[in-house]
Order: sequence, then C-alpha cells, then structure tokens
Amino acid sequence: MISRVQRYLMLIEAGTRRRWLGVIVFALVVSVMEAVGAALVYGLIALTSGAPTGVTVPVIGDLRAVFPGIAEDQVVTSLAAGIALFFVIRAVVILGQHYFQAWTAQTTGVDISVSLLGRYLRLPYSFHLRRNSSELIRNTTESVGAIINSVLLPAVRLISESFMVIALFTVLIIAAPLATGIALLILVPLVLFALWIVQPRMQRLGEVVQRESAQSYQALQQALHGYRDITVLGRRDFFLRVFRSARKKIARAHYRRAVTENFPKVTIEAAVVIFIAGFIVASTLFGDGAQRSLPILGLFA
Repeated sequence: MISRVQRYLMLIEAGTRRRWLGVIVFALVVSVMEAVGAALVYGLIALTSGAPTGVTVPVIGDLRAVFPGIAEDQVVTSLAAGIALFFVIRAVVILGQHYFQAWTAQTTGVDISVSLLGRYLRLPYSFHLRRNSSELIRNTTESVGAIINSVLLPAVRLISESFMVIALFTVLIIAAPLATGIALLILVPLVLFALWIVQPRMQRLGEVVQRESAQSYQALQQALHGYRDITVLGRRDFFLRVFRSARKKIARAHYRRAVTENFPKVTIEAAVVIFIAGFIVASTLFGDGAQRSLPILGLFA
C-alpha cells in the first residue's frame, strides 16, 4: 500500500501534497483531544462514583490535589462544565478536520484528472490509435475517484486512527495497566486475524470493479457511438448482454465489499463488549465490586 500511495502522490503537485500533510497534522490534534476527553470523562465518573481516596486522572494527576480546599460538589460541577465545553470545542475541531480532509481529497481529484488529461493530450496520435478512448475516459474520471477513496483517504485514516489508538491506549495503560494488558492480548490477535481475512478480499474485489468498469465503459461507448451499425447488424442484444454482465459484477463486488469492510469493526466491537462484561463479572466476584470498576469501564467505553 505504501508504494501505491507514493506512486499516486507523484501525480499531485507539491502544494497539494503539503495540504495532505496538514490533514495528518489535523488528525494528530484530534487524536490528542480524544485522549484528553477520555481522561476527563474517567475523572468525572471516578468522582461521581464516590471513590474514597484521591482520584488520579492520567496526565492531569489527582483531581482533589489539583483543587485543594474546594468542596467535592464544586469540583464535580466545575469538571462537568469543563468537559461539556471541551466536547463542544472537540466537535468543532472534528467537523473542521472532516471539512479540510474532504476539501483536500476533492481538490486533489481535480488536480489528478486535469494532470492525466494534459498528459494524454500531449501524447502522439499513434498512442490514441492503440488505446481505447473509453479506457482513457475511465482513467481520468472514475479511476481518479478510486485513487482518492481507495488509496489516499484510507492511508490518511490508517495514520490518524493509529495516532488515536496509541493516544487512547496510553491513557488506558496509565489508568488501568492490568485491564489494558488483558484487552491487548485479546484485541491484537483479533485485529490481525480480521485484517488477514479482509485485506486480500478487498484487493480482489477492487480489481473486479476496475476490470468490469473498463468493460462496461467500452460496451457503452461502442453501443452508443456505433448505434447505426449495431442496429443494421442486429447486435443490440449482444452489447446489452456485455453491459449487463459487467454492471452486475460491479454491483456484486460493491455489496460484498460493503460487508467485508465492516467485518473488522463488528467483530472488534463485539469483543470489546464481551471483555467489558467479563471485567464486570470478574470485578464483582474477585475484586472490589462493580462500583469501584465503574471509572475503568467508563474509560474503556
């Protein structure tokens, strides 16, 4: 994937590549905010659950030590108001990130399309005689969208979500090292297994879409441009069959891809819920009880 991203980035102007770097920096800021938000929620839950000793929040420290001499009700009220304000700011930042990322992706698509068309127009006439125009049209339109949506944006999401996972697990390890270690032992093999299943299937389905899209474009162009000839020769049914077959294969690849790409998310969410349920049972039977475990559970949630 890295080599493909590097190859496609060469089609983009230097200024546009700097905007993609800005997208990654934006994602890093959001990741830090996610970690801070998780730590603040953990502190609020710990305070309201009636912990008898100091409530230590990752990075921030003991909340009662941060607010010495202030009644606990006032600490809870101030923290709740601060969390509410923080999450409003977080929402604005995340919306800004989505806007900037979408704007960068779409303008990049325009740049690549124009760049490809310019290169095609500068090639000698002999090149155009050898290549089907439907393929060149697909390359400058549909394939550009595939590059953005299937290569560049997933690469950015991979980087940004890696930042987020590292930030959140850092908070979790500081707050609950044992529970986090157990969660990692469960989740890491599950994630690797899910990727092992999903990645080759996604690649094959993408190849099907690309191949059949070229076939459908070619059949459509030949049918419409050669309308008079195929009508005289009675070849309409042939082109309809070719076009229908290609479009059906594309549709089948898309709905299979929709299921495949959601497989990791669904399985990991189920595993997390099972882990939380097991943590509650273990805390109740062998630990300090479910109430003492409430802050940790809130942090995992």
